[in-house]
Order: sequence, then structure tokens, then C-alpha cells
Amino acid sequence: MSSYSLFNTTDTTKGTSKEGVDVSGTTTYYSGKISGKHADGIGLHLQWTGTPTGTFTFWVSDKPNPSEADDSDWVSDATNYTAANPAGSADKKQHNITCRHAWSRIKYVNASGSGTLFGYVNIARTA
Repeated sequence: MSSYSLFNTTDTTKGTSKEGVDVSGTTTYYSGKISGKHADGIGLHLQWTGTPTGTFTFWVSDKPNPSEADDSDWVSDATNYTAANPAGSADKKQHNITCRHAWSRIKYVNASGSGTLFGYVNIARTA
């Protein structure tokens, strides 16, 4: 199994990174890519602090090197993922996903409020 943080903030002036990303306004945030190569399943832990209200969606791509800047190389996958979205208070949710695509990621669109978004993934792989 492989487990890591999906949303990270990098301070380029210090060369450091920390878990979580601050969300506010009506901004879109993308998680890091999740490799689906030989994956049996994906476990997601999404957590937020503060008062954000917004929408999570699950996106997949089978391109060898999909762009991480926007949705151009990605397809929304509502079949394998039903989100529990932030609704104005701190909370956390867990999801088990069966996904056979090369790559997947989480997209979060904040509608109002602010807080910090955290995401963790655990990938169960075949031998």
C-alpha cells in the first residue's frame, strides 16, 4: 500500500512544503495526481477546517502525462465517486473508490467561506 498527502502548499522562497491548502473566495483547487497503475482500490480521506462551502469532484485521465493546470486532459467520473461536500463548517469524509484509470485527482471549487483543505490517499495495489 502507498499513502500520501494530496493537497500541499509549497513555499518556494524557503523550499519547504506543508500539508493542506488554504481555500477562499470562488477559487478552484486541484489535488496532486494519484497513480492508478496496478491499483485495486483508492481510499480517500478529505478533511477541512473553517467555514468553506464548495464542491468536490473526482477526475480521471489515461493520457501518459496529463496537464495538471486545468481540466483539458481529464474527465469527470461521477460513477465511482459521490462527494460529501463542505457546507460551512469543519468536517471530514472518507471514500473508497474502485478506479482502473492511469491517473485520478480531486478537484475542489470553493463557493464561499474559507478554511484549510487536507486530502490523503491510500492506494491498494496488486502484487
